[in-house]
Amino acid sequence: MRYSFLSHEYADLIPVFGEVKESTVRQLQSTASGNTTNSFSMEIQSHWGTHIDVSRHFFSNGPKITHYPADQFVFTAPQVVTVALNPSEILNLASLWEMVREDCDLLLLKSGWTEFRSQPLYYQDNPGISPELARMLRTHCPRLRAVGIDWISISAFHHRELGREAHRVLLDPVGAYTPKLLIEDMNLSVNLCGLQRVIVAPLRVAAFDSAPCTVLGEWND
Repeated sequence: MRYSFLSHEYADLIPVFGEVKESTVRQLQSTASGNTTNSFSMEIQSHWGTHIDVSRHFFSNGPKITHYPADQFVFTAPQVVTVALNPSEILNLASLWEMVREDCDLLLLKSGWTEFRSQPLYYQDNPGISPELARMLRTHCPRLRAVGIDWISISAFHHRELGREAHRVLLDPVGAYTPKLLIEDMNLSVNLCGLQRVIVAPLRVAAFDSAPCTVLGEWND
């Protein structure tokens, strides 16, 4: 088996929706200063870096991140679809759902936007997903449980109301058909050919709606 991270590491500066934030990492103890151990603290928000959106993000009656069982975060039939997206473009390919395999439980949309992650373009001119496409994925892909993207949010910064609606379509806990999870700001820059399984490990904090997460890809080679 071969494994690779499909999530970004946390650094001092983190691109977030519309801006860059400091993660405020602090060293609490240091062996170089005479302490017996090294230890750190870190302050981040629940939607910084690679993170997973669940229903509570938009719906007060939806489950929080800690309400999901562990098997909800293991995907054994991932599918990668490459999409070319310009700055601020809204992905509105209604026929995209027809490309999704019948057994697919995780759809990964690989746009190549990871290469812009250190630039303002990434967090101020990011593309998005249309509510219409979100609706097609929800209603026509019954086995699909999550959608992952390699840009900062399915909400384009310059088309925020469309993005909010797309989030609501996918995450609504009481709407028709099963809601989908969203994994945003992924690192899909590795060669994903032959990807067999994806494991998402969210930070399980009782108060959180959603959570930062580490994502692992598995290949059978």
